[in-house]
Amino acid sequence: MLDQLTALVSTLLALSLAVERVVEILKGLIRVWPFTPQEDGDKEDRRSAAVHILSAIIGSVIAALGHIAIIGSWNASSPLDNTTNVVLAGLLSCGGSAFWNHVLDILKAMKVNREAQARLTLGATRAITASQKLYIA
Repeated sequence: MLDQLTALVSTLLALSLAVERVVEILKGLIRVWPFTPQEDGDKEDRRSAAVHILSAIIGSVIAALGHIAIIGSWNASSPLDNTTNVVLAGLLSCGGSAFWNHVLDILKAMKVNREAQARLTLGATRAITASQKLYIA
């Protein structure tokens, strides 16, 4: 399960980086709203929301072109499943760095837990082996 989760997170992280690069390229090429920061707080909030929506759309397009499947697998015969995958991938790709920091923290905690369980299992196996040697002698 951890391997599947790691593969999913890696795919979404790559998608998120691709979306971020496309948005940055658009910011460099297009010098109009929503790509220019605003002085007014309300206008800046609307601009930020517009950039997030644009990021979700770009993420969905990239997910569709790359046949990225979040739920199940990519299915050429079921457009509804693909639409769900595309929308979900688009929304997850525009989460930003705070979202990815949380995801990476969760993965790290799962890895540490898995390693601790492996050490406990190995220690128990060694203890059983040592006791069997004492019993045989």
